[in-house]
Amino acid sequence: MKFPKERVVINTRVKEYLNNNKYYEVIKMKDEIFSSLDVLDDYAVDALIKSAFIVGDFDMVGLIFSECFKHRKESFALLYYGMLGFLANVDIYQAVSYIKKSEILNQASIKEYFEKDGANYSNILYLSRIDTYGPLALILVNFIDGIAREIVGNDDIDREYILFRFFDLINMLYEIGYPDEIITKLSGALKVMFNLEIW
Repeated sequence: MKFPKERVVINTRVKEYLNNNKYYEVIKMKDEIFSSLDVLDDYAVDALIKSAFIVGDFDMVGLIFSECFKHRKESFALLYYGMLGFLANVDIYQAVSYIKKSEILNQASIKEYFEKDGANYSNILYLSRIDTYGPLALILVNFIDGIAREIVGNDDIDREYILFRFFDLINMLYEIGYPDEIITKLSGALKVMFNLEIW
């Protein structure tokens, strides 16, 4: 039987690795984290998917996301990095599938931020003053939902198209007045997803 002390031990190691930018060390803890999902809080899981994203292993991001999803482990950070991973792999259909199944996103108080009638980035702006990962996840859900509607019957979506649209998204959010923290995170994500050296 696992005890909460495992949570403390895992969190402590993960925090130490993150503080020293040792993302591969966090990724090496994947099996240990997966086997302790029932006692872990969001911290270690969020750190794991974040680390996989930062090193550019988008297939690993998808694997972590789906494994956590199977265990009904969700957080806004997990959704954010998971959606970024699906975008990087141009897997819009998989992203939409998870959006539809997400317990967090199907809460009535959250759905209003991405349903067709209420989906606009101005609605989420207020939330961005309170939190970071919630608004980031909701921004991506709206973004993916928009792309999914565009590609119905059109299989010509590629990485170049996603890059163009994502760059457009960042510019629009900047014009709306989103905080620097949101713009910086999305700009950093763009660099990782498309291996951009200059921003």
